[in-house]
Amino acid sequence: MGILCGSTSLVMLFGLRPLSLPVFLIAAVTAGNYFVAMALAPLFPGTGWTDPEFETETARPLGLAPQQLISYVICGLALFAVGLALLQH
Repeated sequence: MGILCGSTSLVMLFGLRPLSLPVFLIAAVTAGNYFVAMALAPLFPGTGWTDPEFETETARPLGLAPQQLISYVICGLALFAVGLALLQH
């Protein structure tokens, strides 16, 4: 799913000319879908950031699971990019 979302957004960003604001916003949403789904996954029963048997072995930078930290950072970067694009438009 991540490769599909990323590839689709790259084609929309660099394969279509001219790049317009609506196409950029759709590409940002497409790229961010995977990470938003990852951030929301623990809301579903039986889903966690790490498997229980590996809980003690997993390093927790900033007190977060690695996948959790990555998903929050990528979602923040996507929101920042969209904000910059809207300011420039």
